[in-house]
Amino acid sequence: YTTSTEGTYFVVVSSPFCSIPSVASSNAVVTVNAATSITSISPSLTVCAGSAASFSVVAGGSSLTYQWYKTGSGTLLGTSSSYCISSTTTIDAGSYYVVVSGACGVATSTAATLTVTAVASITTNPADVTICSGGTATLTVTAANASGYQWYQVLSAGTISAVGNNSNTFTTTTAGTYYVVVSSAGGCATVTSGNAVVTVNPSTSITSAPASLTVCA
Repeated sequence: YTTSTEGTYFVVVSSPFCSIPSVASSNAVVTVNAATSITSISPSLTVCAGSAASFSVVAGGSSLTYQWYKTGSGTLLGTSSSYCISSTTTIDAGSYYVVVSGACGVATSTAATLTVTAVASITTNPADVTICSGGTATLTVTAANASGYQWYQVLSAGTISAVGNNSNTFTTTTAGTYYVVVSSAGGCATVTSGNAVVTVNPSTSITSAPASLTVCA
């Protein structure tokens, strides 16, 4: 007897002789496992470097096992229904997929893309500058992965004033203490430079000339 229907079955065996009674077999259970399938996988995502990233899959079937991979690499990354990177770096960027195996087949997911945005870092802080009155001081910051700059001057009583933006350089003729906040792309963390002091020395000038005088021979 063949069937594709789940259930409990038994058979009754009859004798051709009236004197021998029929006999029933013990029960046999037919279990129909669902075919292994993938219902959904996490969408692609973008994170800032240093943040966590995770993917998960919803699969159907029985006796399921999971194998996560990064496209282009045969290295097994994880064996559960989710895969997490606790602290991402730009090296982690790429496409990820999962192979789900079950009692009734194997299913491979579509790939989900992980984009990792690098966070800005300052490699050279602005340096102190001394100029003469009437001159111009140029402050410069060197930063990697920067998307924007905002310069500030530290005023009295610890207050600050925004004085320039959108450039890694700032020019001024005013003495004071300055610093810059560097922005990262994608709304990731900002980084603040060290302070740079601009000193303005007075120009050399003659306040009074020697007076003429008359003396006796």
